[in-house]
Amino acid sequence: MSSHGTASFDREQLSQFATVSSAVEVALPRILHGIDPKDAIKRIGQGQMFEQHVRRFFAPPTESSAILRPTLLITIPQVPVNYDLDWNARIDQAGPNTGADWDVRKVGDLYVTERKGIVLTDIALVGFSQAVRSEQALDFAGDWQLGRTMNPYEAFALPTHRPNLHRELGRNAMAAVSLEQREFQGERQVCSSWWLDDGRRCDLDWFDNDWDVDFVFGIVRE
Repeated sequence: MSSHGTASFDREQLSQFATVSSAVEVALPRILHGIDPKDAIKRIGQGQMFEQHVRRFFAPPTESSAILRPTLLITIPQVPVNYDLDWNARIDQAGPNTGADWDVRKVGDLYVTERKGIVLTDIALVGFSQAVRSEQALDFAGDWQLGRTMNPYEAFALPTHRPNLHRELGRNAMAAVSLEQREFQGERQVCSSWWLDDGRRCDLDWFDNDWDVDFVFGIVRE
């Protein structure tokens, strides 16, 4: 202890502290941004889960490459999702550059929902610095107890509500994927919304894709 009663640290201890701080900074879900402070405190208070996530960042090098580390984890609060809109009308709103004959326009009957009206929804977006498979993204959301995958209605509501979200995040192109899959033409397919410079479109993609860094995944906590 110093003469002022405060702890002193040598260079090695400071280095260790910096390492721990970096791990905590990444491990603490940035999804806490934009939520009610009481809810944030409650989630941080789940010490075992938090400790588990921090420990994952100290895995041996042989295992480290297998650990998904998010480079983006934010919450877009209060997105108005209108469940009363016709499927193609919502696509026209979300992605005005979507082709008239694209497959995404043909799968509305596969995503029938009993939800009605406009539902304000907090949607978390998570992205990674490497290509990932759909199962990896779903496992990540499950391991971190972030919530369920967003549905296509929510995916289409995002660009309608935030048409310049990609620019807000410093990107020229970005796609938000709903991993709620349906079989179409013999393949597992999922819906996505694209921001492309000044354009926007909706797509139907293979569930079994390798998703590159332009793709982010939507998660909803209910």
